[in-house]
Amino acid sequence: MNLEQLASLAMPLTVTAVGVMMLFGKQDRFAAFTRGAAEGLRISIRLLPTLCALLVAVSMLNASGAVEQLAVWLSPVAGAVGIPAELWCRGACFC
Repeated sequence: MNLEQLASLAMPLTVTAVGVMMLFGKQDRFAAFTRGAAEGLRISIRLLPTLCALLVAVSMLNASGAVEQLAVWLSPVAGAVGIPAELWCRGACFC
């Protein structure tokens, strides 16, 4: 069995194992699952403003051209270190 086949089986096996544990376990795993899901939802709601602010900030940096200018400034340093321009420079550099 190669790695791709194993990876394609990972999620179905995990779901099956959790289902079997829920069926034959002595603890109330459904209640634990719903508590965990509710806690995850609360955390995601708390993180939403931060994620939105980061998305706006990155969009503003891209729209202003600051990212391209930074790439131009850093191209000599990155080239001296040995970082290929294809990894970090999207056509704005004069490499």
